[in-house]
Amino acid sequence: MFTGPNIVQDEIALMLDPGNSKSYPGSGTTIFDLSGNDRNSTSNGASIDSEGNLVFEGQGERDGSPLGDYISLNTTAMTTSPSSKPDGVTYSMWMVFDSNQSQGHGILVGSSTINHLEWRGTVTGGSGWRTEARLQNGYSFGGGSESSYGYHSIGEWFNLSLVFANDESGRPVRWYMDGVEFYSRSMELGNNPSTEYFVPSRFGSATGSSNYLYAQSFYGRLGNLTVYDRTLTETEVQQNYNAFKSRFV
Repeated sequence: MFTGPNIVQDEIALMLDPGNSKSYPGSGTTIFDLSGNDRNSTSNGASIDSEGNLVFEGQGERDGSPLGDYISLNTTAMTTSPSSKPDGVTYSMWMVFDSNQSQGHGILVGSSTINHLEWRGTVTGGSGWRTEARLQNGYSFGGGSESSYGYHSIGEWFNLSLVFANDESGRPVRWYMDGVEFYSRSMELGNNPSTEYFVPSRFGSATGSSNYLYAQSFYGRLGNLTVYDRTLTETEVQQNYNAFKSRFV
């Protein structure tokens, strides 16, 4: 189990942190899960820099050929399905953009044309965060302009936390940037109100196909990715941000 900064420890489902020697011993392509659940990740092209961060070079194209650098993600840990995660799910990611990537960044990706989270901050007519859930093509659990969705300058670390509150009425998804909530949207507004969910299997890959051109792959660095099997409160999200702030900010 991870015993680093003063983060919330209860119900950690997955923690990937290549800056910790127990998560990345210094060679190979395996990023070991620090949660104790053996949900390890495999790097597909992403390298490790001298500070222990995963580096993604953004070579993936909008048609998914190639996918670009990415790491695999354990779907049992990542799923937000209410049937398997009745107490909710929380994602916390420390990352930095190293390029504008004019056609967006694939962040959390489940398949090529649906079930993903992208940053499309510089794409004409589609700036900000763009999302699609798993069952309904086009249903979003969040998306909007840069002004309403937060933005950090190139080369500046930030923490994005997503809280999928399956244990609350309407199953809201709360978005936090650096510990501050900036948006919320219900998972029950689409065609599958009681069953809609999100389940990424990769971090960083391109998100499109030859028929549907979406985002390029992630061009930046990932420092820590932590997933909880429950809904974290705003106070807990802020606790985690403050625990890692001295390392990244």
